[in-house]
Amino acid sequence: MRNKLPLLVVFALLLVSCTTTPSTYRGSLSDAMDKAKDDHEGDRTVPDGTREPDYPRQDVPDRRNPRQQPSQPEPVPVPVSLGEPSAIWLGFRGGNALDPDHDMEPLSDGDIFIGGDASDNLELDLYAGFKAVRPVAGSSLDESVTDSLLFLNAGFEARYSPFPEWIFMSPYLSAGMGGFYMGWNFRNALTAGSETITSDSVTGFLMHVGAGIYPVKLDRFRLGISIVPETCLFGPVTGEGFDNDYFSAFNSVKVIAEIAVKF
Repeated sequence: MRNKLPLLVVFALLLVSCTTTPSTYRGSLSDAMDKAKDDHEGDRTVPDGTREPDYPRQDVPDRRNPRQQPSQPEPVPVPVSLGEPSAIWLGFRGGNALDPDHDMEPLSDGDIFIGGDASDNLELDLYAGFKAVRPVAGSSLDESVTDSLLFLNAGFEARYSPFPEWIFMSPYLSAGMGGFYMGWNFRNALTAGSETITSDSVTGFLMHVGAGIYPVKLDRFRLGISIVPETCLFGPVTGEGFDNDYFSAFNSVKVIAEIAVKF
């Protein structure tokens, strides 16, 4: 497993970077949120345009003419050794944040994770999961959207155990990063040209640190409890093409319980 861990890191980084900017331009997300409110006066029409590219188009060599192609060095085969098969941890964790942040109130949080030991003290994991939040009652967000907002996230995490030989009450520290997708439904549908927009989404980057303890940590079974401060930073453009001037960051301090087994 230790020789495979660099591949897990590469996979997590690729997962975080796989986002694209839509070609449509719908104007400001703040304006769209205002127009989605029940008490909005006037129409609920938003711009329906084409977004200009953020960078100039690069010339692409004509592959039909080899003389126009830049020379490339011949790849040198590199032997890869995956080593002996080793056991991995597979687990589930869930919990909730302590307090609301701005207009969003946490409801629940859960992840599935898989990973293995890089050393006696260090564990590296991949995780994927969800976070459900709801608008704070009476807030501007509550007036603009309906139902809960859902985060889907995935990323990479490292754990450090200073006393790995402890079976009971073994402490650990953690840190991680990843990407997320957050979706919501507008309270009232918007119109862009011939299209009707009832929902939207935005992607972003998340990072967290944490401290926890394993009440029980056996060779192939463990229970854990942790406190995890987390920050979610939202991207600049939504899935429908609105410029995101509405969501900036979502901060929370989560209390998480977990169970894991080693195969």
